[in-house]
Amino acid sequence: MNAIGIDMSKNTFHAALDDREVRIFENSESGIESFFSFLTARHLAHDATTIGVEATGAYHLLLCVQARQSGWRIVVINPLETYHVTVAASLRKVKTDRKDALMIRTWSPSDTAIHLLTPMIRSP
Repeated sequence: MNAIGIDMSKNTFHAALDDREVRIFENSESGIESFFSFLTARHLAHDATTIGVEATGAYHLLLCVQARQSGWRIVVINPLETYHVTVAASLRKVKTDRKDALMIRTWSPSDTAIHLLTPMIRSP
């Protein structure tokens, strides 16, 4: 399972592809298509990749729509949760787009985490 963390802003987004590599793409239809093409060129499979993105007003919506239409699995994360994880993980409260993307990448749930949580969900 591959995990990609995205820190979204109005004009650009930072995509953490692994523990060190963070790429910047335009937050536009063509920039998002370029991002998906980049993932495909790296041989990342749709069904083996989870893209985590922090909810940021409306800025993340275009990515979510294009991801779903293209068959990518995307998880929208509550910004309060990412904030608390960031604060807990660091003594310094330095916040950068790069660090946020890396943190979101490590926080994005894997299939194993989802599978483990499934029995905890109560049915009505």
